[in-house]
Amino acid sequence: SAPEEDTYDKEMFIPTSTVDRLYDAIAIHILQPQAQKSKTNKNKHKQPGISRASDSMIYNCSWKELSTVTWSLANRGYCQSEAAVNLILNLSSEAMDRIDHAILQKCNNDGDDNDNNTNRGNDILPRDISEMAWALGVMQSDNYYLADSLEHFVDAAEEYVKINSRSNDRPLSKWKSADCLQMAVALAHGRLDRQFLLKEIYSEALQSILSDASRLSKNTRKGGKQFQDFELVILLWVQARLYLTKDVGDVYQDFVNILPSTLLSRMNNKKNNGHAIFGPQEQANIAWSLTVLEKYESPAAQELLQSIFTNCSASCQEGISLEHAHQLWQSIFILQDQCPDVVDSIDDNTITFLKEMWDQEKTRRKKSSARHKALSETLDFMEVQHYNEHDEDIDVALVLKTESSWTKNATTCEASLHCDYNDDEYTQRVAV
Repeated sequence: SAPEEDTYDKEMFIPTSTVDRLYDAIAIHILQPQAQKSKTNKNKHKQPGISRASDSMIYNCSWKELSTVTWSLANRGYCQSEAAVNLILNLSSEAMDRIDHAILQKCNNDGDDNDNNTNRGNDILPRDISEMAWALGVMQSDNYYLADSLEHFVDAAEEYVKINSRSNDRPLSKWKSADCLQMAVALAHGRLDRQFLLKEIYSEALQSILSDASRLSKNTRKGGKQFQDFELVILLWVQARLYLTKDVGDVYQDFVNILPSTLLSRMNNKKNNGHAIFGPQEQANIAWSLTVLEKYESPAAQELLQSIFTNCSASCQEGISLEHAHQLWQSIFILQDQCPDVVDSIDDNTITFLKEMWDQEKTRRKKSSARHKALSETLDFMEVQHYNEHDEDIDVALVLKTESSWTKNATTCEASLHCDYNDDEYTQRVAV
């Protein structure tokens, strides 16, 4: 019989709700050629397989309109239909062309926009760049076919920031904290290691923390860029997700060292003022991030973690999301061995509850995502032995030689299609 064909990359999304059909109709209308054609746009970022209408409505959109439409699709989570994907790819391509246009003008020291369409000039705001980067980052998490668009857009944005900051010690000085945060989250979602942008983002956050501490000591008014509590927590999560340590930059070490005392101080101030402390998401992110980065030894970090785990017991009784429960359990599981004093105050019922939720997740039958299937196909092509959906929540585990490091023994084949062994009981070493 003929081999079964992989169809995951050919599956078509069928809109069902009225809003879905409305989004598709809007996407199709935006890309339709206009009655009066605009100036021909040779889009060098055009991607194969997508229809490009250089005389469509997109060409005449303002920067704000480009970023707002892209943000709307991401906020809705609508990025699977053919019409939506086509619109997203065209929006990102148009944005990249405009950034390239602005870079070229800057390099040529040409302050005037020679394009007849003023919407395509140098009126690029940090908000537009960061908002579009965030939207592409969120959507490529749900549809990995958009990953290239995110990477190419970030590359163009990074070059634009560099070109416009040659005489500025702080390239992101004009970026608001929300702009920095959105760009950082986009890089984290895409697993993009763009050190120029990341170092500048964390430098801005660190300067904000230091300025805030100086202001409090001198009892002066707020001034300059201020990062809110939840923004600092998200940056900590980004740092852990990308594993940004002192090995890649001192700013990351400085940021994570000073953050626990900063968050602890702000949390105590909220308690004294009768305001709510960090929510379940912030608490789970703090615990997980400090554990991943192995920054739980300082007195401030331990006090912060103890406070979080104390509140964790109440959260479990009231109801906690799966994501936050898994983060807390991973943190507790590691800290029980590495820093037991921090988790001693957690009652047994809470630990049992979190462990049961984790065990339920591990035993749930899982189906590989399109992204992981594509990775698996690439590994097949390279003749690299691997396992899909391996134990310990490993999406793709590579089989390594016995002397390899950072491995563990694999004793079951799981549901992998790449196991050549007939015996269910065998031992192989896999990357973890």
